[in-house]
Amino acid sequence: MGKSTGVSGGRGGSQHLHWRNFFSNGVLGGTVPIAVGMALAEKIQGRSSIAINFLGDGTMGEGVVYESINMASLWSVPILFVVENNRIAQTTPVELNLAGDIPSRFTAFGIKTTVLDSSDAIEIGSTAQQMMVEVRNESAPQSLVINTHRFGPHSKGDDTRDEDQIRAIRNSRDPIPLLAKSLTVEKIDSINEEVEDEVLKAFQAAVDDPFPEILT
Repeated sequence: MGKSTGVSGGRGGSQHLHWRNFFSNGVLGGTVPIAVGMALAEKIQGRSSIAINFLGDGTMGEGVVYESINMASLWSVPILFVVENNRIAQTTPVELNLAGDIPSRFTAFGIKTTVLDSSDAIEIGSTAQQMMVEVRNESAPQSLVINTHRFGPHSKGDDTRDEDQIRAIRNSRDPIPLLAKSLTVEKIDSINEEVEDEVLKAFQAAVDDPFPEILT
């Protein structure tokens, strides 16, 4: 909403975010060299922090990605690369976009790689947690490739997939109803009420907050 209390002080838009230790930008693959540099800085300064870099299947066609993972491996920096393989980059299926396979792109540089075909948040979280421990203890990069599906368009109405296909994917892979199966109806209702209340409060706060000052 462009308010001064928002991410990036209301100036960055939805793709350029800075919140606590989270950073993003709208350049495809642009966060990869930044994350590697941050991880290297942490190592040089002798801290135990690690960097986690999120990227998608569409990013794997960018040259800067391979320059970055080469340096990450060569310099043994503490970073975890998390690849969300949606199998479609904006409107291009992965089969028409990438030769070979994604895990090999990391193992070719000597980076230990784990592959999950899952949208189970608990399984993914547990696997990622163990990998982060190893990255921190060994001060060496690893990659986690998660084969999943995108449930909607990349931006507004640019989805070229069949509606029945999207519906089937959502019914079988949406993590929210998958997790809901392990909860009681009462617990689900409680969570929904809590989330609804939090969203309404955040929305009202954003409405009431001031816009950024204009710098002259």
